[in-house]
Amino acid sequence: MCLEIRPALTASDLDRIGALRHRVFAEEGQYYPTRPDGRVLDAFDRVPTSLNLGAYRDNRLIASVRLTRDDPAFGLPTDPHYGFRSRPDIGAFGLVASSHLCCDRQARGRIGVLHALMRVAYLWVMDHQGQTVIAAFNPTVQRMMTRLGFEALERRPCLSCAMDAEIVPMAAPITGFSDHIVSLYWARDRRQTESYHWLFAAPGERLQTPEGTVPDTHGRMPSGTGQTSVDPRAAQRWLTDPVAVRVHPVAAQCAASGAA
Repeated sequence: MCLEIRPALTASDLDRIGALRHRVFAEEGQYYPTRPDGRVLDAFDRVPTSLNLGAYRDNRLIASVRLTRDDPAFGLPTDPHYGFRSRPDIGAFGLVASSHLCCDRQARGRIGVLHALMRVAYLWVMDHQGQTVIAAFNPTVQRMMTRLGFEALERRPCLSCAMDAEIVPMAAPITGFSDHIVSLYWARDRRQTESYHWLFAAPGERLQTPEGTVPDTHGRMPSGTGQTSVDPRAAQRWLTDPVAVRVHPVAAQCAASGAA
């Protein structure tokens, strides 16, 4: 079944993300105290510099991540946890914080889910002139995030300055993760407005867009459709990446290969 990545655009979307965070961070991980409303949300979820992305299977939210562009009026959610700004190797411009990355038990440990989620996240970072993504990750995901372009800033996990928990401060310079999103960047129809709603199909699946165009087995859209095109430099990545199609408008079907 296909994996859907879409931004939280409504109060209901944000509420579902808050409930997933509460289940992962408060009920299971005990990083936060449980809350009567069963939600983990904060001020950074409502500032204009943030974007929350969710990963869905059959309309069930299984993973999410929040991205926040640096702004002097709001700061970054990572500021209380670690002194990212004091490091000369990070830089003072183009910072984007990744925070509240979480997966439910169904998605935990599956690199494919995080790979799709972070590919769309990286696309948003590039669209907003980000230079470096910083994050204070749980040590349990360090290896997985290293595979997605992040580098640890300390040799060992350290204690967060904001909570009684170990973190791994990590950073992903734009040069480190650009390869992960090159196929998405060139696949998107640049004549349309920016979109961060994507569908990813596993091998043996194909995607049917609202316009009726079906990708071939490598995920490349047939020429002349006007919907999606692939730059030749990205062609080789399409042979190994999951099929990815930008959804515009937000409706599509995922079917087994060969289905009508």
